[in-house]
Amino acid sequence: MVDQIPAVLVLAPLFGALLIGLIGHRDHRVCFPIALASLSVTFFGAIAAAQHVFTNGPMDYFVGGWEKPLGIGIHLRIDALNALLLIAIATVAVLVTFFSIRRVGEKNTEKTHYFYILFLLLCLGLFGITIAADAFNLFVLIEVSSLTSYGLIAMGSSRSGAYAAFNYVLMGTTITEAKTFTVNAVWVRARVDRSAITPAPGSYRQATLGSVDTVLLNH
Repeated sequence: MVDQIPAVLVLAPLFGALLIGLIGHRDHRVCFPIALASLSVTFFGAIAAAQHVFTNGPMDYFVGGWEKPLGIGIHLRIDALNALLLIAIATVAVLVTFFSIRRVGEKNTEKTHYFYILFLLLCLGLFGITIAADAFNLFVLIEVSSLTSYGLIAMGSSRSGAYAAFNYVLMGTTITEAKTFTVNAVWVRARVDRSAITPAPGSYRQATLGSVDTVLLNH
């Protein structure tokens, strides 16, 4: 059961958001307990993961058992450093959820389920960023946390919130395109270099190109 903790950390807020999306629009009063329960699971899971890591060493988890190089896998890793970050993120998330009940319940109750859905997905992105062990899934989870934070900012009652969210979308899109172009340029350069000069087996150049292919093709 302990081996499944990395998956639980990202699945708990995901299924919490899904459950709120299914029944939260009918009765907004169920949103708070579902969100609090989901994040409580991640909090205790983070503590259990930290105890296991400090006792037995880092944890590696391949979602679906798809280890490299079997297609695009999701590699999650918890070590001594990000275990502490997980506890910090989970603690703040639980506290924010606990103190949000009065604020959310007083204003715009028709938006309550939207708030908790976006907040849980934001927490999913933060947990995933912390334990992602490959560049591809790290990039995806950064986008998840970014888009959900834009939505939360835009949910404010004033127009300034929507304006700020729009500015963040423009900046985020620009940065995303720049990162994508850079990664593609590195991949093309690596392929051109490989086609022009075949590195000697076991050389540093071969190891470098192999690492680039692993990151850009397998993930």
